Amino acid sequence: MEARDKSSFFVPSSVAALLLALASSVRAQKDARQEAWPEPDACAPLGGACVDPRQPMQVLPGALVPARMGPGPLVFPNTRVAANGIGLRDVACGGIDLVGVAPGSTVVAAYLYWTWISLPVPIPGLHDQMSVARVPRIAKPGLVGPGSGPQLGLVMRPLSYPGVLVGSGADPCWNGGGNFVYRADVTSLVTRGDSFMVWLPPGAAGQQNYRDPWAFPFPTGPHCEGASLVVVYTNPNEFMGTTYIYDAGLAGNMFLGSPGMFWNLAGFFHPGNEARWINIGADGQSGAGYQELHAMGLETTFFNGVAIAGPGSLTDSDWNGAGNKPLALMWDTSGHDVSQILGPFSNVASIQVVAPPPSVTTDCLVPVCNVLWMR
Repeated sequence: MEARDKSSFFVPSSVAALLLALASSVRAQKDARQEAWPEPDACAPLGGACVDPRQPMQVLPGALVPARMGPGPLVFPNTRVAANGIGLRDVACGGIDLVGVAPGSTVVAAYLYWTWISLPVPIPGLHDQMSVARVPRIAKPGLVGPGSGPQLGLVMRPLSYPGVLVGSGADPCWNGGGNFVYRADVTSLVTRGDSFMVWLPPGAAGQQNYRDPWAFPFPTGPHCEGASLVVVYTNPNEFMGTTYIYDAGLAGNMFLGSPGMFWNLAGFFHPGNEARWINIGADGQSGAGYQELHAMGLETTFFNGVAIAGPGSLTDSDWNGAGNKPLALMWDTSGHDVSQILGPFSNVASIQVVAPPPSVTTDCLVPVCNVLWMR
């Protein structure tokens, strides 16, 4: 989420309207908020971090210390890759449309990633589980009852998949605790491009009432930010390349949009014909729900020093919560063609995400997974 100047008190407009109806003074409004939840940063909306304007925030990109990656990526020769996701904030389930796996493909590996935040300690068998089912492509005709008309029924058979913890770190400025990133192998279920439903385990989240995360009363954790499928496949009618999946060492490294974060992807060899990069991230947003905030969603993504997303590029930020707009934001699955940026015979790619130095607030963000595909 974001960070603000500690000298001011920020309340989203929807919250302020309710508080004004309940209190007759600024003091009463503040007391009402404190009763709802001990505010970690009174100057920032939840999900953001406060910035002291007296401290210089400008950090040159080259001065950032790269994040340390794990021992190496997951590597799949002679393949292609597709990825899609959905935000899951304060809901019980969500749908992922897996697009890009052409007919006639054979799925080699399919992984489901998800992230919990505001969680002090994960509970085994609860937060490390996710139920998934394929949505039937054609609704089956149901029975016709007296006066009820035709009924269409959907038969879904969700299965619970255990995840492995691939990363963890600080809470992205919500309720405290930590963030935890999981990966589950769902290859047995994902055999083609399809629509899939994912369900949170009952009792795993603080609430699953489909509320506005910025509405009063303020939410309690833990929160599931979202889920994404990363699917590796082969197809005889498409150009094949090599897929590299990076998670351990990157996942869970919470950072502020300013000064940003820098990391290297290595362990590959680029033949020089074509290259794509996929980024999955948690807690990105362009504001507090319907209230757009000019200080948020301004992260620019640099790939090998070239701006490919956000201000200074030709497209929107990779960290604006596009997985669920206008509510509840908090999840992004984005991809870019980097064929003209990643040079032939390259074996390292540098990634940097940085926002302008803020006067009041900055996003708090969580990397989940990166994918490189090249041929």
